[in-house]
Amino acid sequence: MRMVIGIQISSLEAYLTTPQAVDDTLRRLKDMGCSHVQLQWIAPSVPNAAAGDALRAHGLVSLGVQEKFDAAIQALDRLIDLNRCSGSTELCLSGIPERFQGTIGARDFALALEGVRARLEKDGQTLSYHPLWKDFRPAEDGRPMAEIVLDALPDLTLVPDTCQLIRAGLDAGAWIERHAGHISMVHFKDMLSPDPASKLAPVGQGCTDFPRITAACLRANVPYALVEQETWDRDAFECIKEGFDYARELLYRGRHPKQTLVCFSENTDQSLFCLAGQTGTSQNRPRFVFCN
Repeated sequence: MRMVIGIQISSLEAYLTTPQAVDDTLRRLKDMGCSHVQLQWIAPSVPNAAAGDALRAHGLVSLGVQEKFDAAIQALDRLIDLNRCSGSTELCLSGIPERFQGTIGARDFALALEGVRARLEKDGQTLSYHPLWKDFRPAEDGRPMAEIVLDALPDLTLVPDTCQLIRAGLDAGAWIERHAGHISMVHFKDMLSPDPASKLAPVGQGCTDFPRITAACLRANVPYALVEQETWDRDAFECIKEGFDYARELLYRGRHPKQTLVCFSENTDQSLFCLAGQTGTSQNRPRFVFCN
């Protein structure tokens, strides 16, 4: 299976407040070379039809819509319609709410997910689950709550997030491979340290071992990896582009580990040849010429 690098547009929530802003944002993502997106946090005041029109106008494919569980329940009809208008069918729900904590709570959450899935199926749509790091806290019986949910719903589609897995103390690559065949997409998110309070960073500029995770995704036949960074301390589009370019660079090296690529240093006008397995630091990383 050929994995595609895309973007989770929650990274750009501040630029999704009006129909024109959504159109401008999607145009800029297309200009970066992006072809696939997951929708989240488009302002409710933006008509779903306008979002769908903007996607089609810029040749972008929507992989689905994501929202926190409670927010999605309150706006389920609107989110189903956003999928419909955008030409996508997957609704991804994130996080176990506080009222579903513990062993019994996690089982009740699984029942709630099953209810949403039945509702979506009536509209020809599908459900996926995006576990947050807190979802992996142990219940009374010692099992992580997210695992209790997955035991109850073994066929549930998953959308793991590298940052959330690592903050939960898990080996992200191993977790992704263990759930091969059940993952519709992976969120590539980086941070300065595994501490839950740590700042996010552009993908490839934090503490995450993305070469290893990319290899795990390829072995697990993950179809999509979406770059994401919801908070930033400089231009959001620059951060996303740097992460997107880095992820595509890694993917190319994963597919062609022995090829020599032409690359261009960020700090010089001279072009140079380097082996695909080589890379600079996050501050001085060369950009490779390749086709995704």
